[in-house]
Amino acid sequence: MSQSNNGYIIITTTFILGVIILLLTISAGGMIFFNRHDVLDAIFKERGYFLARSCIEHALEKLAENSSYTGNETITIDGSDQCQVRAIQSVPPNKTIQTTAVVLNITTNLSLTIDGNLNTVSYREQ
Repeated sequence: MSQSNNGYIIITTTFILGVIILLLTISAGGMIFFNRHDVLDAIFKERGYFLARSCIEHALEKLAENSSYTGNETITIDGSDQCQVRAIQSVPPNKTIQTTAVVLNITTNLSLTIDGNLNTVSYREQ
């Protein structure tokens, strides 16, 4: 091999390795970017869950004070976070409390069914 052929081989090899490294870097960056969104969605979902749960606790407290409490209110928690207690459904002897919380477009809906003594009959996320 002549000296000039070695130069072409080195340039071609360097170019190919550069393209491979660039593709690996772009791929890794994309994975990190999308993983970041998954983590944030999980955090916002958890925050929404606890907001909706706070509304359930609020409604339970109101029902303990006054058994004719009907819900239909928005509650502000910690200054800016809000959740809604929807109309309480009553099918004697049970009542169902449904709440909704939205954190950055991620919605959490909870439903708690209680008996006349405020004991839990069922609890679920809808």
